[in-house]
Amino acid sequence: MDDDVGGVSDDAPRLDYCWGDDCPKRFDMHGFPVYVSPTVDFDHRSGHEDVGRALEQLRAQFSYIVHPSRGIPNAALEDLRAAGVSVYLTGHEKDEWWPCGDGDGCYAQREKRIAFTASLLADLHGLDPLVLLHELAHAWHGLIVADGWRNDCIRRGYNESVHELGRYDEVRNQHWWSGRPPHEGWGTQRGYAATNEYEWFAESAEAYFLMNGSYPFHRHDLF
Repeated sequence: MDDDVGGVSDDAPRLDYCWGDDCPKRFDMHGFPVYVSPTVDFDHRSGHEDVGRALEQLRAQFSYIVHPSRGIPNAALEDLRAAGVSVYLTGHEKDEWWPCGDGDGCYAQREKRIAFTASLLADLHGLDPLVLLHELAHAWHGLIVADGWRNDCIRRGYNESVHELGRYDEVRNQHWWSGRPPHEGWGTQRGYAATNEYEWFAESAEAYFLMNGSYPFHRHDLF
């Protein structure tokens, strides 16, 4: 998944300034606004796009994440709600309301918006991967953490884990419970968490609070 952190152009359209039938439809999920683009066809399946299944997957991920047993502090979720973080679902990445660059999922800092294509969510199996938690972690990093993207503690943690200790140089890139055939991801490669400090933080959040589809898989892998 392409996480275009902060990747929004200055002239990107804003949902606040839209009225009429050509505007995204709004839903609410656990206190977060969810917008569905007019490019998503509610009545017919187009290719791999199925908005009903996509919304079910998004709702399931929200329900899983906010459940008290997951250990995610409610105050953290309240901070994200108060900051105005929203989720956007589109038919394709060329949609005029799409806030990011290429890819099928991202977090755009200026818009405070998490965005997914309907096909990405509709094609997920179970709760693997937890794409919503990954993008919420990006939002937390950019909006809530002291100094945001420039937070020195996160940067030092990334440098130590990746560059000094080399924990992600060669890791298994798919957990056994993913349900995917071995040829689609049982090998080893450089871990996605090594990409940069932003992805390291988001991948670590998945492992710390829940589970991750690639290394680090669980909380104990972080230490």
